Amino acid sequence: MKHLKIILILFFTINCNSIYAHKDRIEKPKFYVLYFGKERIEIKSSEKTKLQTYSNLIISKKKKLTSFDLVFETNEVVSFEFKDYKCINIEIEYMKRSLMVPKKEVEKITGVNLASVSLLWFGEKKQASNSKYFYLQFSIEKNEFPYLEIMFENRKFTSLTKWNRNENSFHSKKL
Repeated sequence: MKHLKIILILFFTINCNSIYAHKDRIEKPKFYVLYFGKERIEIKSSEKTKLQTYSNLIISKKKKLTSFDLVFETNEVVSFEFKDYKCINIEIEYMKRSLMVPKKEVEKITGVNLASVSLLWFGEKKQASNSKYFYLQFSIEKNEFPYLEIMFENRKFTSLTKWNRNENSFHSKKL
Protein backbone atom coordinates (compact mmCIF):
# COMPACT_ATOMS: atom_id res chain seq x y z
CA MET A 1 0.00 0.00 0.00
CA LYS A 2 2.86 2.36 0.81
CA HIS A 3 4.37 1.75 -2.64
CA LEU A 4 1.04 2.44 -4.27
CA LYS A 5 0.83 5.86 -2.53
CA ILE A 6 4.34 6.73 -3.68
CA ILE A 7 3.55 5.68 -7.25
CA LEU A 8 0.32 7.71 -7.25
CA ILE A 9 2.06 10.80 -5.84
CA LEU A 10 4.79 10.48 -8.45
CA PHE A 11 2.22 10.00 -11.22
CA PHE A 12 0.23 13.11 -10.24
CA THR A 13 3.38 15.19 -9.80
CA ILE A 14 4.60 14.32 -13.29
CA ASN A 15 1.20 15.02 -14.86
CA CYS A 16 0.77 18.35 -13.06
CA ASN A 17 4.02 19.67 -14.55
CA SER A 18 2.44 19.71 -18.00
CA ILE A 19 -0.03 22.32 -16.75
CA TYR A 20 2.80 24.85 -16.64
CA ALA A 21 4.09 24.14 -20.13
CA HIS A 22 4.43 27.28 -22.26
CA LYS A 23 1.83 28.15 -24.84
CA ASP A 24 2.07 30.30 -27.91
CA ARG A 25 0.03 33.47 -28.05
CA ILE A 26 -2.25 33.72 -31.05
CA GLU A 27 -3.51 37.02 -32.35
CA LYS A 28 -5.74 37.97 -35.25
CA PRO A 29 -5.39 41.42 -36.84
CA LYS A 30 -7.20 44.37 -35.25
CA PHE A 31 -8.00 45.69 -38.70
CA TYR A 32 -7.27 45.01 -42.35
CA VAL A 33 -6.44 47.59 -45.03
CA LEU A 34 -6.94 46.29 -48.58
CA TYR A 35 -5.73 48.01 -51.74
CA PHE A 36 -7.23 47.26 -55.13
CA GLY A 37 -5.16 49.64 -57.27
CA LYS A 38 -6.20 53.10 -56.04
CA GLU A 39 -9.22 51.77 -54.13
CA ARG A 40 -8.60 51.48 -50.38
CA ILE A 41 -10.87 49.47 -48.08
CA GLU A 42 -10.52 49.25 -44.31
CA ILE A 43 -12.16 46.36 -42.47
CA LYS A 44 -12.32 45.99 -38.68
CA SER A 45 -11.76 42.54 -37.24
CA SER A 46 -15.34 42.56 -35.94
CA GLU A 47 -16.67 42.80 -39.54
CA LYS A 48 -16.24 39.08 -40.22
CA THR A 49 -18.84 38.83 -43.01
CA LYS A 50 -17.31 41.74 -44.93
CA LEU A 51 -13.82 40.27 -44.49
CA GLN A 52 -14.93 36.83 -45.66
CA THR A 53 -16.69 38.33 -48.68
CA TYR A 54 -13.56 40.20 -49.79
CA SER A 55 -11.37 37.19 -49.04
CA ASN A 56 -13.56 35.00 -51.28
CA LEU A 57 -13.51 37.60 -54.07
CA ILE A 58 -9.70 37.70 -53.94
CA ILE A 59 -9.23 33.92 -53.80
CA SER A 60 -11.62 33.40 -56.72
CA LYS A 61 -9.75 36.16 -58.64
CA LYS A 62 -12.88 38.25 -59.09
CA LYS A 63 -11.14 41.23 -57.49
CA LYS A 64 -7.46 42.06 -58.10
CA LEU A 65 -5.68 42.81 -54.83
CA THR A 66 -2.47 44.86 -55.09
CA SER A 67 -1.56 44.88 -51.39
CA PHE A 68 -2.93 44.63 -47.88
CA ASP A 69 -1.79 45.61 -44.41
CA LEU A 70 -2.74 43.79 -41.24
CA VAL A 71 -2.52 45.82 -38.04
CA PHE A 72 -2.25 43.87 -34.80
CA GLU A 73 -3.09 44.96 -31.26
CA THR A 74 0.60 44.57 -30.39
CA ASN A 75 1.51 47.26 -33.00
CA GLU A 76 3.09 44.88 -35.49
CA VAL A 77 2.01 45.56 -39.07
CA VAL A 78 2.23 42.80 -41.66
CA SER A 79 2.17 43.92 -45.30
CA PHE A 80 1.64 41.72 -48.35
CA GLU A 81 2.12 42.95 -51.92
CA PHE A 82 0.77 41.29 -55.06
CA LYS A 83 1.29 41.53 -58.78
CA ASP A 84 -0.95 39.60 -61.18
CA TYR A 85 -2.44 37.60 -58.28
CA LYS A 86 1.00 36.45 -57.09
CA CYS A 87 2.54 37.46 -53.80
CA ILE A 88 5.74 39.45 -54.44
CA ASN A 89 6.61 40.88 -51.01
CA ILE A 90 5.94 40.26 -47.31
CA GLU A 91 7.17 42.71 -44.69
CA ILE A 92 6.66 42.85 -40.93
CA GLU A 93 7.06 46.25 -39.31
CA TYR A 94 7.60 46.69 -35.59
CA MET A 95 9.13 49.42 -33.41
CA LYS A 96 10.33 51.39 -36.49
CA ARG A 97 12.13 48.29 -37.80
CA SER A 98 11.13 45.77 -40.40
CA LEU A 99 11.67 42.16 -41.36
CA MET A 100 11.39 40.92 -44.91
CA VAL A 101 10.61 37.44 -46.10
CA PRO A 102 13.22 36.65 -48.79
CA LYS A 103 11.93 37.10 -52.36
CA LYS A 104 12.79 33.49 -53.32
CA GLU A 105 10.56 32.28 -50.45
CA VAL A 106 7.71 34.70 -51.22
CA GLU A 107 7.59 33.41 -54.80
CA LYS A 108 6.54 30.00 -53.44
CA ILE A 109 3.35 31.40 -51.91
CA THR A 110 0.39 30.66 -54.16
CA GLY A 111 -2.31 32.55 -52.26
CA VAL A 112 -3.36 34.12 -48.98
CA ASN A 113 -6.74 33.71 -47.32
CA LEU A 114 -7.08 37.08 -45.54
CA ALA A 115 -9.57 35.81 -43.01
CA SER A 116 -7.15 33.15 -41.77
CA VAL A 117 -4.00 35.20 -41.07
CA SER A 118 -2.71 34.92 -37.48
CA LEU A 119 0.44 35.99 -35.66
CA LEU A 120 1.76 33.47 -33.13
CA TRP A 121 4.66 33.74 -30.68
CA PHE A 122 6.13 32.51 -27.43
CA GLY A 123 3.60 33.46 -24.76
CA GLU A 124 5.89 35.08 -22.20
CA LYS A 125 6.35 38.26 -24.26
CA LYS A 126 3.67 40.88 -24.85
CA GLN A 127 4.75 41.52 -28.45
CA ALA A 128 5.68 39.02 -31.12
CA SER A 129 8.65 41.14 -32.21
CA ASN A 130 10.19 40.89 -28.71
CA SER A 131 9.86 37.13 -28.59
CA LYS A 132 12.61 34.62 -29.33
CA TYR A 133 10.47 33.30 -32.16
CA PHE A 134 7.23 34.14 -33.92
CA TYR A 135 5.44 33.06 -37.04
CA LEU A 136 2.69 34.02 -39.42
CA GLN A 137 0.13 31.38 -40.20
CA PHE A 138 -2.50 31.50 -42.96
CA SER A 139 -4.39 29.21 -45.28
CA ILE A 140 -3.78 29.51 -49.01
CA GLU A 141 -7.26 28.51 -50.12
CA LYS A 142 -10.84 29.04 -48.94
CA ASN A 143 -10.56 26.11 -46.54
CA GLU A 144 -8.49 25.73 -43.39
CA PHE A 145 -6.00 23.45 -45.18
CA PRO A 146 -3.47 23.67 -46.66
CA TYR A 147 -1.89 26.45 -44.65
CA LEU A 148 1.54 28.05 -44.47
CA GLU A 149 3.75 29.02 -41.57
CA ILE A 150 6.40 31.69 -42.03
CA MET A 151 8.83 31.32 -39.12
CA PHE A 152 11.17 33.95 -37.64
CA GLU A 153 13.74 33.31 -34.93
CA ASN A 154 15.88 36.00 -33.31
CA ARG A 155 14.29 38.52 -35.71
CA LYS A 156 15.41 36.64 -38.82
CA PHE A 157 13.44 34.58 -41.33
CA THR A 158 14.12 30.87 -40.78
CA SER A 159 11.57 28.79 -42.72
CA LEU A 160 8.45 28.49 -44.82
CA THR A 161 6.42 25.36 -44.10
CA LYS A 162 3.29 24.07 -45.78
CA TRP A 163 0.87 22.01 -43.69
CA ASN A 164 -1.70 19.69 -45.18
CA ARG A 165 -4.22 17.29 -43.70
CA ASN A 166 -5.34 13.84 -44.73
CA GLU A 167 -8.21 11.95 -43.14
CA ASN A 168 -6.18 10.88 -40.09
CA SER A 169 -2.99 12.93 -40.05
CA PHE A 170 -1.19 16.20 -40.65
CA HIS A 171 1.79 16.52 -42.98
CA SER A 172 4.35 19.30 -43.18
CA LYS A 173 6.76 20.12 -45.96
CA LYS A 174 9.47 22.80 -46.04
CA LEU A 175 9.06 24.90 -49.14
